[in-house]
Amino acid sequence: MSFPKRLEQMLPPFVDPFVSAISLIKPGDYRDPPGDHHGTGSFLYLDETRLILTCEHVASVQQDAMLGMTQFGANHAISIPGAFSSDKYPIDVAVNHIPDRNWNRVPHMAKCVDIGVIARRHEPVDGEYLYVYGFPGDDAAVGFGQHHHRGLAVFSHERDFSTVLIDEDPKPIDKYHFLIPYNPEHAVLLDGKNPLLPKPPGMSGSLVWNTRYVEVTNQGKEWSPEDSRVTGVVWGHSSKASVLVATKIEFLRYFLSIDNDLDG
Repeated sequence: MSFPKRLEQMLPPFVDPFVSAISLIKPGDYRDPPGDHHGTGSFLYLDETRLILTCEHVASVQQDAMLGMTQFGANHAISIPGAFSSDKYPIDVAVNHIPDRNWNRVPHMAKCVDIGVIARRHEPVDGEYLYVYGFPGDDAAVGFGQHHHRGLAVFSHERDFSTVLIDEDPKPIDKYHFLIPYNPEHAVLLDGKNPLLPKPPGMSGSLVWNTRYVEVTNQGKEWSPEDSRVTGVVWGHSSKASVLVATKIEFLRYFLSIDNDLDG
């Protein structure tokens, strides 16, 4: 799939500060640095509080294990403090508060997604370009600094549900989820020469952006990355249907108590 050249502005310079590679550090791991890539997270700013957002199945680890996060521009990762608040499948999201002392522990250039950038509902116009940036497990060699993990950017259009998904476990549900094609025609691998797409499990927790490119340009306006809005969170994939599966943004808003009901 080709996409307008201007959309390249969505690539890492715009999204990188919001994104964290999440590592899982098990007891007795004495490597330097320790840990294995476990998922993708994003930083949010809500009610004057910094949060790290990922999936429930990423945040839910054995009691004696530890999760680590990266901050864009930092020389090394830091541990994620405290316990996550979460909602299991079919929502599959989790957040954790990041106190100022942790956020400022090491020099970095990370930023938080502001609530004003979070869409009220998942409702892209017909033919709209969606964008995902995260860290797939295959190519995510542990090494922190400026996101040494190889990032994967996906530009695509939403696709309809397929009967192929009926036998998936866990199964995508139309009410809660939407689908993003994941195949060589619809994805761009950054900072790598391998034409084959990596396996996507490490993408869990990645934000999905509604670029609003079609919406804005159809109004005769000039588009910029700041027009984009967060419209979902990736939690899974289907190899049979070649898609990523994401939770619709209204369910994240409800979980975060941004909205009191799902009909508002």
